[in-house]
Amino acid sequence: IFGHIAQRGGDLSQHDSHIPYQSLLKMFVADKIEEELRSAR
Repeated sequence: IFGHIAQRGGDLSQHDSHIPYQSLLKMFVADKIEEELRSAR
């Protein structure tokens, strides 16, 4: 999981290096929650 966060953070930092890490983490968590909700149905 942490590797995925690092990979995704690296991808996003290439496009938007000014995005704070905390925002990246929030986005990642939101995506994970959406995935969980979708698979739970």
